[in-house]
Parts: sequence; C-alpha cells; structure tokens
Amino acid sequence: MKKIIVVGYRVDKKRGYITGQAVMIDLFINIMKNNKFPVKAISLNYIFGGNTKIGKTSFLRLLDYLIIFTKIIFTISFNPKSVLYFSPVSNKFGSIRDYVMVKIAKFFGYQIIMQQFGCRFQEFYNSLSPYFQKMVQYYYSQATIITVEGEKAKEQFKNMPFTKKLVILQNGLPETNLEINEVPKHIDINKPIKLFYLSNMIESKGYMDVLEAIDILVNQYHKNIIATFAGKFLSVIDDEKFKSPEEASQNFIQQIEKYGLKEHIKYFPSLFGKEKANEWNESHFFLLPTYYVFEGQPTAILEALAYGTVPVVTRHGLIPEMVNEKCCIFVEKKNPKQIAERINKMIDNPNIYTLLSKEAFQNYQQNYTLSAYENKLLNIIKQYIQL
Repeated sequence: MKKIIVVGYRVDKKRGYITGQAVMIDLFINIMKNNKFPVKAISLNYIFGGNTKIGKTSFLRLLDYLIIFTKIIFTISFNPKSVLYFSPVSNKFGSIRDYVMVKIAKFFGYQIIMQQFGCRFQEFYNSLSPYFQKMVQYYYSQATIITVEGEKAKEQFKNMPFTKKLVILQNGLPETNLEINEVPKHIDINKPIKLFYLSNMIESKGYMDVLEAIDILVNQYHKNIIATFAGKFLSVIDDEKFKSPEEASQNFIQQIEKYGLKEHIKYFPSLFGKEKANEWNESHFFLLPTYYVFEGQPTAILEALAYGTVPVVTRHGLIPEMVNEKCCIFVEKKNPKQIAERINKMIDNPNIYTLLSKEAFQNYQQNYTLSAYENKLLNIIKQYIQL
C-alpha cells in the first residue's frame, strides 16, 4: 500500500496553537491511520518564527521554511510513487513552496491530494503577476483531486483549467466522545445566561465586538451574563488596531476593567478535553462575529451545533453554508449593539431559544458527525486515488 505524505499545520496544545485548519489536518491523519493507511506527517508549525503575523513572512519564518522544506524534499525523494496531501497557501512565498513541492512530487511519480480551506483563492490569484498566476495554475493542475469546503469555495475557482478536479468535502466535527448533558437547551431567567467565545483572539474574529456586546447586555439591559473567552492572542495581516498580540491582550484586560465586567468574564489561552466540554454544556450562546480574511468553515461552529449551543455569527466565509436562521442568529459585522439586541431578545423569548437549540443539534447530527465526514473522505480517496 502506498504511503501518504501529509504536509500541514498541526494542533500544538503545549504552545496553545490551534486553528480550524490544523484540527482538520490532524483529523485527516487520524482517519488514515485508523483505516490502516501508512502515513508520514511533516509539520509546518513554527520553529523560530512564532511571532510572525498570520499571512505574512519574516526572516525567522523563512528559516522555518528552509528547515521544513529540507525535510519535505528528503521525505518525498525516499518514498517514490506515494501520495502527497497538503493544503495550498494563499500568499506569494507559500505559493513558491507549493510549486517546488509539487514539482518534486510529480518527478517522483506522486498522486496529489489538495485540501483547500477557506475561499480566498480568487483574491490571492488576482493579486499576482501573470508569471505567478501561471505558476499557481500549474501546481493546482497537477493535483489528482482538490477538495473544497462548499459551493462558495468551489465558485472561487471559476474559469480555472482544473475545475473538473474539484470535489466538495464539508468539514466534520473531529470530537468522538462528546459529553453532552442536555439537548435542546433551555433558558432560565433566574440563572446566569452563559456566552462562549472559542477561537483565536484575532481582531477580525470579532472578540472585541463580543466584549462590547456584553457591556451592553450587562450595563444597559441589566442581564445576568457570564462569558468565557478561550483562545490565544495572535496577529494577522488584516489587524487594524493593535501592533502585537501583547498589546491586544493588554487592551482586552483594560476594556474589561473599564466596563466593570471582571465578575462577568473568564479568559483562558486555550481549552481542551473536559474543561472545554463543561463550557459547551453550560453555555447558551456561542459567539463568532467574524470578518477574518482567511475564514472558511470554523470547526467551533460545529462544536456549538453538537452541544445545542446557539451560534451568533456573521454571514462571512462559508458560514452561511453551515447554518441558517432555524439554528443560529445572524448579525452584521462590527455591530456589537446588534449582537446585544438579538441575544437580549432571545433571552426574553426562551421558547424560541429552545427551538433554535434543538435545530442546531439536528443540523449537527444530519450533516457534521465524525462518521459522516470519515465516510465522505474515504469514498473520495477510493474513487480518485490508487493506493
């Protein structure tokens, strides 16, 4: 049986590094191993360039690439006629890496699986010179199969010469042992209403909009709110307010004190296992009012659905393909007042809230279970890849 060489970012619990893409790549590796496919994984995680903004390149990140790419070349060279799995990158330097990696893999007779996350390809492609556009077209065209997360993700490749290789593979929830206490959930006005923000603390993920909405709920609507924020502070190329994660973290603490919310807010750099399950079980609403430039299908939304926790989200990226008004609350980007108004309205209408919670869980069961995702992935591999 042919070996599968996996190149990608991995979840790193020690460093608190977790992204939706890393979660899904780890899931791919686990599914392959559980089905007895031989796998060799090469991590793209930072070695030296850990403070580099997401989507940007630095000298230390270049040094990371040099070390990692040496591993990739040796691994591909010593495992000819195998299968290469990776997620293509939407930046110029990353595209050079992908081009060379694919070129070497094809020389050694590889089949190639690309898993495209997000829907930023067209924007990235249009920003390139004609020379780089041809280079990108080349390595995408060399793929045996390219999986995308949904119809909108598929549309971003319109008019590309490799569209026939595109196959939709929506994300699935990687969790296997969900500790769900109660579904659907109910609101008791005599008890605290619990909100949960679970994502990296990135400006464009909307965590400050969530904080401002909590200020309105507590200090204007006088609601009994307890909120948990869990995620690592990171810098991204579309940051506007803060120059560094440290500055963003300091500002977050200052705003909590300014609004008088110290008794209403908990913060964790990361949450895993039982601690995370407890937060999901206790939370009524999951908040992700994102406008993040690299957004695709956030896996945290799938977790919210599984626990019957009603998502409060924007119509951004591929989120509208994941949820609808029957199981979530849509809000406008950068509009904390609207977030507060819609949560307040739901608190005052607990019967409607319970219906949303019920629909959220049913959406998960029908579309996003681990077994459903594993079956779709294995069927795609069996159909297109010779192992």
